[in-house]
Amino acid sequence: MPFTHQESKVTPAKDTQSRTALPCIGWLCIIAVLWLAMALRCVALDQVPPALHSEEAVNGYEAYSLLKTGRDQWGNPWPVTIRGFNDYRRPGFIYSLIPFVATLGLSAFGVRAAAAVWGLLGVLFTYRLARDMFGWPAGTLAGLMLAISPWHLPFSRLGVEATLTILTVVLGVLCAWRWFISKRRAWLIGAGLAFGLSLYTQPTAQAFTPLMAAAFVLVSARRVWQYKRVAMLAALVLVLTTIPLVYSLASNPQTWNRLDAVGVLRPDEPLYKSLTIVGRQWLGHFSPDYLFVHGDAQKYYHPPGFGQLYAVDALLLPLGVLGMFWARKNRSAGALLMAWIALGALPAALTIQEMGTPHSMRGIFGLPAYAIVSAQGIMTIWNARHLGTRWRMALLGTLAGLLIWNAATFLQNYFVVYPVRAARAFEYGVKEAVEYITAHEDEYDAIVVTNWISQPHIFVLFFQRYDPRRFQAEPIEYSPKLAARLKHWDKYWVGDVEKFYAELEHGLFVAPPHMLEDVEPDLVIYYPNGLPAFKIISK
Repeated sequence: MPFTHQESKVTPAKDTQSRTALPCIGWLCIIAVLWLAMALRCVALDQVPPALHSEEAVNGYEAYSLLKTGRDQWGNPWPVTIRGFNDYRRPGFIYSLIPFVATLGLSAFGVRAAAAVWGLLGVLFTYRLARDMFGWPAGTLAGLMLAISPWHLPFSRLGVEATLTILTVVLGVLCAWRWFISKRRAWLIGAGLAFGLSLYTQPTAQAFTPLMAAAFVLVSARRVWQYKRVAMLAALVLVLTTIPLVYSLASNPQTWNRLDAVGVLRPDEPLYKSLTIVGRQWLGHFSPDYLFVHGDAQKYYHPPGFGQLYAVDALLLPLGVLGMFWARKNRSAGALLMAWIALGALPAALTIQEMGTPHSMRGIFGLPAYAIVSAQGIMTIWNARHLGTRWRMALLGTLAGLLIWNAATFLQNYFVVYPVRAARAFEYGVKEAVEYITAHEDEYDAIVVTNWISQPHIFVLFFQRYDPRRFQAEPIEYSPKLAARLKHWDKYWVGDVEKFYAELEHGLFVAPPHMLEDVEPDLVIYYPNGLPAFKIISK
């Protein structure tokens, strides 16, 4: 039987008022948290991470192309699914980049500023949701936990769609919860709209959003049945919001390229075998090693040597669960948060784990719920009056000390050590190489870029601010294969540098350090640790 606020000894109206009332100290606390969140997301934004990843570059250039021409880089007018590297990415983050690129320019800072802003708003609305559920102290702590999160912070500084995904999901849950406690129709309709928009942020939202909406319906079944007309209207808004996306996916089979490549469920595999893999991977998202010790193995998504959560969360999470279900009035919120965490891991569990660990971006959906439950863990100790003041203060001091130590260790590593250790994963040196060849390209008829770079053409387009109209007008042959490299445009060629060097009489070559070792380079570009990254050779 689902829990409702009507089962509490406190009436819904009084309970809501007591939870949402914000004293002066509450305002000061949340303002301090938001300032901290903003500082952590904005300082040295163009330097940490150490270079622009190809995923960031393509997002930025697509937004730049749409801004300048109303078409993506391949000439498609205002697409609902954007071709990119034949992965047909969801358009939400790219379209949201347009005002940032227009204002800040096509740069690493401009692209990452959007992720930082959506990350900051995610902190704000997570605070608001936790405040509505458990009161302003828990809300402030939830905002703090997300602000310093070793999972959320790196994505808030990376020009990819993760923080926008979090923002739309949190808005959906917040609107649904505010309808639950206020019965105002507009909130539930807003939830339908927010959940619908979340499907435009990344493909794996298809596996999360409908189930999350269903989880809310189950938790609030009595209230939903009582106001079924409003619920049906909200569902209709969700469906109508997704019609352009559904049409795009249905009309072009290539839009499924990425999902077909990474999906675990395949028609040529026995269903029981695929479901076994999904179950094992889903459980892996809750392993202590992933959550609290090592985290995602992909360096460009997560700093190595740290879990997705802090070690202190291993104590706070069970305390939070205990506190939520101990107090009867918190059980509806607790059930919703537990469902949120459980469902948040499902999208990543349904995809192949390329690096052998859970995929932190595909599994990021449940992160706000983790922050809220951890915050409630602190409040569980604070509210444990039977322990006595001395014991409560000692436990709270210990937890605070552990959290500060965990956060300080992570932040020092992220801002100081990580830019050096992750430089190669971010293909550090490509920007410097493009800047050099841009300054000298008029001197050569051919410029060859090594295919050791993941997507050379997008870096050239991005860092040169290449005119999208000019690129779209070129007779370009681009393979429809997922993640294919563009081999030729303008005077640029991509491929085996040694082969091109032997064939061409005159040209400029961007090569990895182990190639053409007997040729004196014009320029050597070094990683932050002093090792060579690329060299540029002329002929």
